[in-house]
Amino acid sequence: MKKILGCKTFAIRDNNEIESKLNPCFLENKDMKIRFITQAYIPTDRTHVKKEGKYEEIQGYHLYTIFFESISFNTH
Repeated sequence: MKKILGCKTFAIRDNNEIESKLNPCFLENKDMKIRFITQAYIPTDRTHVKKEGKYEEIQGYHLYTIFFESISFNTH
């Protein structure tokens, strides 16, 4: 029977980071099947940071969790 072998979680602030963080994970686990991906938005407790003398608003981040399972069946 199939069983979930594990998961990886990524904190991503910017949509541009999605591919650079998730693609290596997919490649490294290419013999696994993706069972499901969860996504949650976490707002930050500090919404403004001082940057170069100005206050700049920062967004929260998204947590992506990818659950993998083996493609092969266990015959035991």
